[in-house]
Amino acid sequence: MHSRLATQQDFEGILRLAQGKVYPNWPWEDPAQSGVGLLQSLRASDSWTCDFDLLISEEDATPTGFLLLEKHKVNSVTDDRDSLLRDLFATSDSGQAELVRMASNLARGYGSGFLTTEVATADNACREMLRSLGFALESHLVAVASGTPGLPENSPYSVRRSTPDDAFAISILNSTVLGNTLSAEREYDLSDLMLRSMGATMARVARQDAGSVGLVLTQDEEMAGYLLLEVNERFGYVSDVAVEPAHRGGTAVRHLVLSGSRLLHEKGIPWYIGDISAANARALGSALRGCGFEAVSERYGMKL
Repeated sequence: MHSRLATQQDFEGILRLAQGKVYPNWPWEDPAQSGVGLLQSLRASDSWTCDFDLLISEEDATPTGFLLLEKHKVNSVTDDRDSLLRDLFATSDSGQAELVRMASNLARGYGSGFLTTEVATADNACREMLRSLGFALESHLVAVASGTPGLPENSPYSVRRSTPDDAFAISILNSTVLGNTLSAEREYDLSDLMLRSMGATMARVARQDAGSVGLVLTQDEEMAGYLLLEVNERFGYVSDVAVEPAHRGGTAVRHLVLSGSRLLHEKGIPWYIGDISAANARALGSALRGCGFEAVSERYGMKL
């Protein structure tokens, strides 16, 4: 068995393998950007090699596995440069491991600091394989259908839509909770990162564009917290959420997060999703037990 970079002529064999793979059924994903649909989209493109590498393993000229690598993605706040393992399948465990090792070497060549991938929560075999190669759990993806959940009884809070006038206050609160949102597996200079995160948050709130929406939690007209969402026709993604220290431990987080679900439902957006750092077990428990979310996938990362 040997592995190599695939060419346009290899797509037919790779698609046959992919069509035999069981992919997670995540309705918030664009079918053209995931699973077999993504491979078919790349096959129809003349420029897919600008952003992706496709690896193939073979035995006696027969395809036995493939790996799709997104070459690099840069986080505008942390400056993390990651390569993303977007798809993987092989007929043997050793074949999977060989493809991942080849992908990690390519990612290093692109200057990436981490190789990351998303794994369905139920896929124990893939998680064990990744851990054996040095990957570590970084975050959980949680999801729930948007709706009109009841808000906490006797809650002292109200919510309103954010305005550009809220940008500074939201950015200050963002700086105090930033450490809870970062992966425990990565090291950062928090003093520098706080300034950049504040600037990015202020710009996001002030922009008020169609792809984002914010809620401010208030008590007696004073801000107690905020929720920022990135939205499209399929889902609302929690890009940032925080509650002032004096309001933690009560109903504030539930009131705010459940209000986000109601807002998405009113806008006709069917799904509500978000990432929670693996280092923030309290937030994960609150999302699962108090707000109705389900943990659907995990992000794993390997330092390069």
